[in-house]
Amino acid sequence: MESRVTHTVPVAGDGRVRELFPGRGAAAVTLALIVAITIGWWALALYPVGMEAPTWVLRTRAACFGASGSGLPSAGGWVLLVGEPLGMVGVLVAVWGRALRDDLSWLARRWWGKGAMAIGPGGGAAPSCASTARTNMVWASGCGTACPPSASKSGKAWAKVNP
Repeated sequence: MESRVTHTVPVAGDGRVRELFPGRGAAAVTLALIVAITIGWWALALYPVGMEAPTWVLRTRAACFGASGSGLPSAGGWVLLVGEPLGMVGVLVAVWGRALRDDLSWLARRWWGKGAMAIGPGGGAAPSCASTARTNMVWASGCGTACPPSASKSGKAWAKVNP
């Protein structure tokens, strides 16, 4: 007995396989997930928890971001916070570049898509503002190793603020 199973795959005029993922938006959803995860990482690394911080937060910051007594991430932690999202977006563009461009242009043609795309950069700006405020607060308090603006102007780059 012979079993004949056939499956046809619709192919576009330029040879691309269509309908591999039903519907559209997988690349845009992936980009939105990268942005959401990045916001979560920045919040975990930089959100001020006060003097009575739960132990798990301090341990997580130390393990994931190399946070020390100042509460700010180490150099490796900053590389993770900045470099990992950039790397993930780079892979997304390399693998799904055309699909991402198609998804974003499809979103830009709808009123609700324009709203969603406008909220995205605003949501991404919040961790940046929080990190700037937290970094300035640590510099002002004199904790840890930092390069305050006054030290960099006088040529003493990367001076230890609290000996």
